[in-house]
Amino acid sequence: MSVVVTESAACRVDLAGGTADLWPLYLYLGGLELVNMAIDVKATVEIEWKPSTQKKHSIELHSKDFNRSIKFKSLDALNSSLLLNTQQNPLRWVARLTHHYLKERPSFGHWKISTESGAPPGSGLGGSSVLGVALSRA
Repeated sequence: MSVVVTESAACRVDLAGGTADLWPLYLYLGGLELVNMAIDVKATVEIEWKPSTQKKHSIELHSKDFNRSIKFKSLDALNSSLLLNTQQNPLRWVARLTHHYLKERPSFGHWKISTESGAPPGSGLGGSSVLGVALSRA
């Protein structure tokens, strides 16, 4: 038996105050307003979980955007991948969120996490943040 959950979240466009909400900029600028608008560009996450009678994890991360998959035999192996920079591990953001979730809620089994974002990397549409929201919701 497996469980599949799919979630998505909308990207945003900054209408006013873009990047002024980032630390430490807002400390220097203070009193600014930030106005965003959600757009019909989404990040989607699908999580498939197959329970295991053994008390261990196997984790597979797949990015449709980067056409890349990484498999980990344990939560410790996933944690070790976080020591790599994002050029060495382009799925580091998803790995960090996955590690955080699994260490807090140890549901043992095989986890397959697939991500896709309609926002191109570096587009300024908040793609990585929205991916984090979709993953957290899922």
